[in-house]
Amino acid sequence: MIQVDVYRLDRQLDRSFETDGQTLYATMCRIAGARIESLANFMLGEVSVMRVDLGREGFAVLERI
Repeated sequence: MIQVDVYRLDRQLDRSFETDGQTLYATMCRIAGARIESLANFMLGEVSVMRVDLGREGFAVLERI
């Protein structure tokens, strides 16, 4: 499972949820409204915590749990 914390641009927590690896990429792209190329290293298991820029939506912190 993967813990996802989504923060607004003012760094306030907007939402938090858990997801599996199979739906993570689609979920993050839907939030950002665009493809997120930087997720490749996280999806491949090369890193366990990652910050993802979501453009005007803010950013997300992903952590394997």
